[in-house]
Amino acid sequence: RGISLIVSVSVDPDLVVFWPIERIQQVLCNLLQNAEDAVADAMLAGKISKGEILFGVRISTDLGGHPKIFFTVSDNGGGFEGPVERLFEQGYTTKTYGVGIGLHNSALLAQSIGGRLRATNGCLNGAKGAVFEFSVPLMVAEENDEHEPAQAQIASAKTELTS
Repeated sequence: RGISLIVSVSVDPDLVVFWPIERIQQVLCNLLQNAEDAVADAMLAGKISKGEILFGVRISTDLGGHPKIFFTVSDNGGGFEGPVERLFEQGYTTKTYGVGIGLHNSALLAQSIGGRLRATNGCLNGAKGAVFEFSVPLMVAEENDEHEPAQAQIASAKTELTS
């Protein structure tokens, strides 16, 4: 589709954490798919000539000083209108072909692991777009942990999506 995915990682590549990895993957896959759909629709409508998605990963602390990992997905697909809270309501969709369960389920998955999913409108390289931030508590690996280990081994890269 000619959409660039730019990956920016600010995490120690040797960091080992324990997460319910399937839940993390589901949320991230949904956010990335939504971004790709928005960018593709904007390109098809002639609103942008080149689609871009930025995926970022960083560790920071929340206002209470607790360490968290923040995943951010930004795009230049036009953003969204209306109240942000509606995006996470079951059955609400901004897509002509959507059913309104993806972001709702993603928000529930985030909450189930002590995380949070937020959305804002933003700007990526001069074009209006959506910004989604998914934060989860940093759970450093400990022996006998019930979750699957997920070693952070994502390097900064720029690749072309080929869907």
